[in-house]
Amino acid sequence: MIDWVRVSITLARQTQHQWLQATIQPYVDRQQMIRPVAPISGTATDRFEITFQEPRLGKISDALDAIEAAYGFVIPAQCDAIEVSVDFTPRIPSASSRRLMFRALSHHFLPKIDLFAVKTAQPRFAWGAGKDFTRFTVPSWKLIKADEFHYAVNDYDCPATADATFYVGAKDEQIMWRIMDKVIDRQNRSAGSFVDLEEHRKRVRIEVTLQGSEIDLLGIRPISSLLRFDFTKLKTRYFSFKLPTFSDGLHPTGISIVGQEVEDRRIAKFLKTGIIGLSLMDAARGRFRDKHRKDFVRFFKERGLRTPRKMQSGQLGPMLAYGELDRRVEMALRKLTIREK
Repeated sequence: MIDWVRVSITLARQTQHQWLQATIQPYVDRQQMIRPVAPISGTATDRFEITFQEPRLGKISDALDAIEAAYGFVIPAQCDAIEVSVDFTPRIPSASSRRLMFRALSHHFLPKIDLFAVKTAQPRFAWGAGKDFTRFTVPSWKLIKADEFHYAVNDYDCPATADATFYVGAKDEQIMWRIMDKVIDRQNRSAGSFVDLEEHRKRVRIEVTLQGSEIDLLGIRPISSLLRFDFTKLKTRYFSFKLPTFSDGLHPTGISIVGQEVEDRRIAKFLKTGIIGLSLMDAARGRFRDKHRKDFVRFFKERGLRTPRKMQSGQLGPMLAYGELDRRVEMALRKLTIREK
């Protein structure tokens, strides 16, 4: 579903937010968040940001047409940000089933961004507001920068708990994901209000917030383009789930025993940090291998041994697509596309 869409408008004449609210009221089922941008005189301005909550795209179009008819547009309305979510509801409603779903989503979700490009982007989970209620699932940015061996299994690793919200990406950056056990709806923190969902309506949700360059990448900044958008295009980049692969079988040679120890540590890393932590560990191992490849090759040649294939080149620990999750996400996005057209 579309959780919200933030639209920016520039009017041909000034007005105040309450008059815009009255103009769009016939087309929405509740009050929308309208923010004046750089008020010119008092609270009046010709520029506004409107955040449409749980909208139908057709209703957004009708509301914007009404505003244009009343005030005129200097430039066409533009989409500045959007949040899209996919829900997973257990066949038999229960808290334990949702915990398993949360674990599956948070453990198999693999975002296609540099998790350490921004300090606040790395995977974490929060059970309250503020840093005192937030825990990283992998070692912090400072530790990783100091020593890449922190990518390996260590005491800093911590799996996200199902009663918390799992985050990937920074709040004010171009893209951020959240995975949660959704047991309430329409929460208003400032007013302290929310809707407590009945058991059969509770579900596990993954949502992605897109803004800035991500909007341009999708080509949906013009509202007219958003109205025609095929939401299944979001799946590959924003809803990517992977299965890890592990070597099986233990051969009675020293090298294979060492290799099995590595695989055991990879399994432990996955169980504690999910596919994100495992992929970071494998990437660090790959960089270490590439840096010392000549030394490894010399070591094996001097002992008359064949250099293991993984020591030569190629991806360490390849990932497979999580077919069942991929199919369910694609189905949900296809239904959303059909609903909005």
